[in-house]
Amino acid sequence: MKFKYTKTKELLAYLVDRGGALCSNGELISILWEDCATSKSQSSYLRNLYADLIQSLKQVHCENVIIRQRGKIAICPDKVICDYYDWLKGYPYAINAYRGEYMSQYSWSVFSLGVFDKEEDEINQK
Repeated sequence: MKFKYTKTKELLAYLVDRGGALCSNGELISILWEDCATSKSQSSYLRNLYADLIQSLKQVHCENVIIRQRGKIAICPDKVICDYYDWLKGYPYAINAYRGEYMSQYSWSVFSLGVFDKEEDEINQK
């Protein structure tokens, strides 16, 4: 998929990481601009990211994977094909494809790694 803004890809990645949990605008601003104080321009930019995400998903006929509520957004995991979700379900192809890196281009992913490693240990013990 192509996005107008590079942060749109990160937004989508974070929504996938959250696995369907609704994320507030404040949470997303703090994640996407972790080193900056919250400003009105970030709220405006976040609205642009939402619009870019929806437009990009519409181009591939997948706009229904996004759940929006007032001031919150999420992805519907049941409506996407995702190797991470398949890994969580313990599908062998996904487990075998994992090479020890998880969204390493995003600093927030280190918080997911602890959960990721714990679940990997549980899967390996089965």
